[in-house]
Amino acid sequence: MSQPSDYSSNRCDFGTMTSKDLEERSLNVLALAKQIQSWLSNASTSEQSQIADTSIELLDNYLGDIPSFTAAPSSTIRRQLDTEGTKLWNTCTQLMAISADNSKLRLLSKVKALAFAMLDCAASAHNQGNSRSFELALRAARTCMDQEQLDLSQKIIGIAATRLNDMCRNQSSQNRAKVETYMTEYYMLRVYLSWLQGRSDIAEHLFSKVPQASRGGHLETVMDICYQVGAQEISRRQLDVAARWLERALSSCELLQHETQQVNPDLKDKRLRVLVAFVWVSLHLDSADAKFDCDRAVACLKSEYDDAFEAQVLQLEIYSKENISDYDEYAEILRRAIAVLELNDADLKNILYFIHKLKEFRIKQLLHDKLAVSDKRAWTERVFISLVRALTESYPCALDCIAVMKDVAQSLLEFGLQSLSEGTTNACLILVWKHIDTAMSNGDISHAERCCEFLLEQPLFQISSDSKGKILRKLISCSRDDPSTLEGHKVIVRHLEECKASASTLYMLYGVALRNDDYTLGQTCLTSLSELGQEGKIYLFSCAAEARRSGNTRFTIECLQQLITGMDDNSLGEVPVSTLFQYVLPVYMAMVTELIHCIILLSQLLAPEDRGNAASIAHLISTFEEALKRANNEGRLPLYSASELEWFARKSYNIALDIHRTSPSETVLHLLEISLEFTDLYHKKTGTKDRIFIYLLAEYIKCSKLIADARGHTPSSAKAYKQIRQSVQHFETHIQAQLDTCKTAPEREVWTHKYRPLLALDFEAAIDLKQWNDIPSIIERTSTILDDQLCSVFLDCILRSGTPAPNIAQVVKDIICIFHSSPSPSFDAGAFHQKLPRYLRCLFQTALEAKDYSLTESVLHQAVVLARDNSADTDLPFVYPSDELKWLATMAFNRAVDLYLASADEDCRKWGEIAFTLADLIKDDGGALLRMLRQNYAKLM
Repeated sequence: MSQPSDYSSNRCDFGTMTSKDLEERSLNVLALAKQIQSWLSNASTSEQSQIADTSIELLDNYLGDIPSFTAAPSSTIRRQLDTEGTKLWNTCTQLMAISADNSKLRLLSKVKALAFAMLDCAASAHNQGNSRSFELALRAARTCMDQEQLDLSQKIIGIAATRLNDMCRNQSSQNRAKVETYMTEYYMLRVYLSWLQGRSDIAEHLFSKVPQASRGGHLETVMDICYQVGAQEISRRQLDVAARWLERALSSCELLQHETQQVNPDLKDKRLRVLVAFVWVSLHLDSADAKFDCDRAVACLKSEYDDAFEAQVLQLEIYSKENISDYDEYAEILRRAIAVLELNDADLKNILYFIHKLKEFRIKQLLHDKLAVSDKRAWTERVFISLVRALTESYPCALDCIAVMKDVAQSLLEFGLQSLSEGTTNACLILVWKHIDTAMSNGDISHAERCCEFLLEQPLFQISSDSKGKILRKLISCSRDDPSTLEGHKVIVRHLEECKASASTLYMLYGVALRNDDYTLGQTCLTSLSELGQEGKIYLFSCAAEARRSGNTRFTIECLQQLITGMDDNSLGEVPVSTLFQYVLPVYMAMVTELIHCIILLSQLLAPEDRGNAASIAHLISTFEEALKRANNEGRLPLYSASELEWFARKSYNIALDIHRTSPSETVLHLLEISLEFTDLYHKKTGTKDRIFIYLLAEYIKCSKLIADARGHTPSSAKAYKQIRQSVQHFETHIQAQLDTCKTAPEREVWTHKYRPLLALDFEAAIDLKQWNDIPSIIERTSTILDDQLCSVFLDCILRSGTPAPNIAQVVKDIICIFHSSPSPSFDAGAFHQKLPRYLRCLFQTALEAKDYSLTESVLHQAVVLARDNSADTDLPFVYPSDELKWLATMAFNRAVDLYLASADEDCRKWGEIAFTLADLIKDDGGALLRMLRQNYAKLM
């Protein structure tokens, strides 16, 4: 017999743990167990119904170490572990039997695992102790599996493997059968665990290791596990896999039934469940083998369980699936099912479904088996009216009257009856209409809606347009009162064309669209109303008021926009246009403010036609454009006042500011352009320039938005940089006039603070566009408002630009020369001098890479001057850093060596002298570098 060696290596070696450590650990476990036992015993009192978090954490720690504490140093402690573990085990078992709280059940499964670990520790290593511990391990592991504690279950199975190994090694002829039974239970539990872990391949392998002999001795375990796996595979719709496991369960069940001499009710119930599941799976598998298996299993059901409700229902389902051919047999099976029916909701629902099938057949039998195939059309129509009367005269209906009428009408159509006569149609309409009123008076809106749908969608009826309009309005009323119904909404949409001629019907339909948030339907209603002339426009105001009351700003906007579109004539009476615009735009702004944080997310998740937020902003822009057209007096409407023009300028700017971080550049720039145009109109209207700040703010936001596009290194980057340069030029056109209006230094600083980053962006754009001739001018303009940060930004920008070294060298030279004499009050000359050595080093290195040796010599001479004069200027105390001097001296000397090797003796001497001069200015090395350079130079000479 093979031994279960897979998990036995999990058993820990306690050779390294002292008896004192074991005793202390065991006492800690006992203390925790008593504490948990106390809480569980008082679980009925609210104040003690929760185990403390610290105890749960300690419990998890101990369970994480299983089986590291399953050894005790003394028999006394083992007895204590056995006593407390038994109490805890029994308490958990009782509480789990009555609890329905999943979180509590998971916790109790952990506590039960702790109880098992204590009992395992107390159990001896002899046959009786091994047997008891093994059985408890399987029960604890199964409990953990049921509560999805798979890792914990695997650890417990590891302990079971150890005990089973001990029993296998020490088995005798008397207990061989028992060990084989244990082996089966062990492997089947591991099969179930592997399957729960998603490893069906391992489950199949482990199933193959179940001892064949044992399958005849303990087949109930095999049957239970195989059924569990098969049933859960059904819920996952893995029907082929489910069939394989259920067939194994059925085979085990048949063998077990053959070996069992007496009737076992529990086994019989289990076999019924397996057979029903197996038949259901086979019924839904489209293969010859599945059909054979299904027929075989159904035969077993008929012979062994003819009085079982489940068996009868399954036979009825088979009849229904295969299209009922023998209705007498079907009726007989149904009769037997009702005879054994237990009154619960699920079984009643099933049996009513099959009863409906039979009733439907009997009605069809009269209509199309006898009348529809005859020439007795008048009798066919009379019977149909009688059917409608019988189905609708009572409320509630005993049957699903609409389903029956639909099926019968469809049968009549299939047998060649094209339509009912006008008289029969009207008679049916009257009967169904009364039934609809009764349903609505009883609050059954859903049923009334289904009746309306049936009348509208049934081709058998010849309904006049007037009657159809009444039915549509009734259906709209139903949909309005019960917004949860979707099918009625779809029917209305299918008959939309028939609604467009009536303004009142469109108004009712708009209410349905509003409640269902169907924006497309709402737009259609509004467009149709706008096409109905004066009457339609009156209803548009009503629609706007309705949308406004509901709080649906999107629908409100659409209504008002339809009104705005038709403003070229006098159809709106005395309503001032500008007042209407000022009404719609606050609505827009409120919506945009609420939705600004989710625009990006919605644009990623929704299909383009569903992106409500983007569509709302598009509507907003089109409304501004319409307002701008009116402001330019392109229609026959009066000019806006100056205050109205300013209002539009400010609002368009503010909305652009709100959405500029989350909306595309085109949208933001469009709004800003609209703001600038309104500002131009305002200045033209007033003859003043007192709103220049709007120009400045708009250009500032433009640049802020464009720079992200420019830095994206896309084909449109150059275009964005060009737009930035244009915006900066526009900003500079107006900035001085704005600064002149500032009365205090803080006011001026606010605008200067906005001016500086724009100059930095202009500088960056000129570099990217390679407009080198413009850069000195930008640096000159910057010099008047320079501060330390802007100086650093310029230098960092050019040094990181990746442009050719000659260009970098020239720009850095211009920056140093111009900024050195900056008149800006915000510029700290002393701080600039402190940074100047670093800038000179950058310039030197760049010039050297560019092979601009005259510039490199100039940089070195400038460094010499600064280093010599560092103590002469008492106003700007400055010490040239020694590290910078050492670096420059070393680089200069290396250049001299290169010139020597090139036989340029005069240049070599000149560079050597510069290196010596720089080294001589170093104050903190005692002349060490100077001596080394002279020694090396002497070697060259």
